[in-house]
Amino acid sequence: MKVQVSLISVNYKVKKELIACISSIVISKPKVSYEIIVVDNDEKSEIGEIIKNKFPKVKYIKSPG
Repeated sequence: MKVQVSLISVNYKVKKELIACISSIVISKPKVSYEIIVVDNDEKSEIGEIIKNKFPKVKYIKSPG
């Protein structure tokens, strides 16, 4: 299915809020096809592993730092 909406979030020291945001989107079950992309600007973040385990369909990009 072709993606109709891309939701892009930038992470910088907001792990709790980011997880809540992604959870909210997934739980709402949008009626359009979508993708979630997280760009991580936090050098010391472990959010990549958390996203990979909890939300495997989310695209994670680690910003070069």
